[in-house]
Amino acid sequence: MTVLYVTEPGALVSRTSGRLVVSKRKVVLDEVPLDGLEQLVLLGNVQLTHAATRALLEQGTDIALLTGGGRFLGRIGQGRGRNIALRRAQFRRLEEEATVLDLSRRFIQGKLHHLRMHLGRVQRNRPDPALARAATMIRRAEERLPEAARHDQLLGLEGTASAAYFGAFGSLLRAPGMVFTGRRRRPPPDPVNVLLSFGYTLLGNLMHSHVETVGLDPYLGALHRPEHGRPSLALDLIEEFRPIIVDMAVVRAINTRTIVPADFHREEGVDAVEDSWEDEERRDEGEAPARRLVFGALGVRKWLAAYERRLDERTRYGPEGLRLTYRQIMREQVHALARSLEDGMPYVPFRLEA
Repeated sequence: MTVLYVTEPGALVSRTSGRLVVSKRKVVLDEVPLDGLEQLVLLGNVQLTHAATRALLEQGTDIALLTGGGRFLGRIGQGRGRNIALRRAQFRRLEEEATVLDLSRRFIQGKLHHLRMHLGRVQRNRPDPALARAATMIRRAEERLPEAARHDQLLGLEGTASAAYFGAFGSLLRAPGMVFTGRRRRPPPDPVNVLLSFGYTLLGNLMHSHVETVGLDPYLGALHRPEHGRPSLALDLIEEFRPIIVDMAVVRAINTRTIVPADFHREEGVDAVEDSWEDEERRDEGEAPARRLVFGALGVRKWLAAYERRLDERTRYGPEGLRLTYRQIMREQVHALARSLEDGMPYVPFRLEA
């Protein structure tokens, strides 16, 4: 299964003989077989013909619309959640406070394990006191998770661990001009925050598609309580994947000089990327909204390639030790959650070993 990103301003996406064709002024820029296309992502001013839209919907391919800078706008799909028995089980189980608390704890366990593992991998090769301190704080939060008897206590532990992690995140970066002083989202004030927000948007968009394909309702979650218009379940499920897919891809892209400061510039009155895939309602202070940081077109293409490479890397999964891509593992975890909601067995978060 593949994802096609179309980033060229003014491009047209059409259908020709079982293939999706991307062209501009009658010049073909790209073409892929319709069969096996998992998702089409359109960034910026890109046109999609009626015939192509119909073909994509008929075969169940998800269509996502983003701004040129990566802000999520919406999606087009056929409404694939037809497994009413699964949805009834989801709604019934997530009315049980014990189930909500248990699932929330497990989503956070997966996330905190990967936060600490990411810092630990770098710490082994390049010891740094800031990384060591942050890893210790995250471990302490992990150890206290079983004691948390309320949802707000779990959120407090997750918040403490995330603050420690992002407080040390800048120590992972070794490229000139790429300075990170803290996680800020709306709008992201620096290139590192732009990459993180863009990556989380892409990850959440992909997980939303997996959730709908399996037949769950993406708007009813556990860790993220239901709110109007928020895909809470997709947000829950990406928590364990944020550090090992997006964060690692960001660090790698920066440290290998794949993404450089010249890929960003500031403009007045533009629509910059904002992370709609975080549990964050307020606008961060301290950034003048008139001059937003803009991710240039070349930088966007380089970042999409780096993100996709990470998704397509393989690692061990499950007790059988299968070698799956991270994209496949995300889908498997949605199936695992569906089975948990149906049969009552505990959900087991994915854990990448150090």
